[in-house]
Amino acid sequence: MVSTVLLFVVVAFTASSSGCRDEEYTTRDGQCCPKCHEGTVVGRDCTTEVGTRCVRCENGTFMNRSNSLKKCFPCSSCDPGHGLFPKQECSPTSDTFCEALNGFFCRSVTSSGCTEAEKHSVCKPGQRIKEPGTNRRDAVCEDCQEGYFSSEGVTCSLWAKCSESQTKVEEGSSVSDVVCRNKSTRNRFFLFLLILPVGLVFGVIYKVCGNKVPEAPQSPALGTLEEQEVGSRNGDFRRRGDECLRAPEQEQELSFHEPQLQAAMMETEKR
Repeated sequence: MVSTVLLFVVVAFTASSSGCRDEEYTTRDGQCCPKCHEGTVVGRDCTTEVGTRCVRCENGTFMNRSNSLKKCFPCSSCDPGHGLFPKQECSPTSDTFCEALNGFFCRSVTSSGCTEAEKHSVCKPGQRIKEPGTNRRDAVCEDCQEGYFSSEGVTCSLWAKCSESQTKVEEGSSVSDVVCRNKSTRNRFFLFLLILPVGLVFGVIYKVCGNKVPEAPQSPALGTLEEQEVGSRNGDFRRRGDECLRAPEQEQELSFHEPQLQAAMMETEKR
């Protein structure tokens, strides 16, 4: 297309220097003929009897000025693979006007529009978009300040602050937030682990007490069962009515675990 334009300039200069008017051109035999209008080119030179015969530009070609050329200019193409699309389609009097697609910006602009496009820069994690890209300008990225983070490279967000009931388990960075965890959840877990063995001990004692209470002989002289108090010869258990009391050896064993249980519960409250 550039060579065609140069040819047009040479022809126009020759015509103007030959004595013909600006709206005329000089033929090979030296005759001045009227130029063709936009959208057309010369089909046949004029004669002394007939004026210049102009023909319309075919599809895919155009002519945007008066001329003495024999062929129209080819229309420009907007290649989507290069980030371009036709903003204005080619017509007999004007070329295609290309523009950058969304997500692209134009690197080279002419009177026919954008001739070269490139993708917008993508901000990295730890950065934010300072200035969004346009069809004429690339995007501008900026690093997040201290105390802020960006996991997707779009905006920078302030680090979270753990409350008094929480504890910080992970520090924040430019790409990730501070991680907090509730203290109460952990304390309840430790308390459960400490109480579980004690509960199992009491469960075993209750089962033994309920299943191994010796039968008391019935004596007419002692009255009803509620009034009886019978002890085994080994001193393991006593029973009054339906109650089962622990023997001194078992009470001593349980009392040995009570300080340990109290200490464990105090340690949990401190946490």
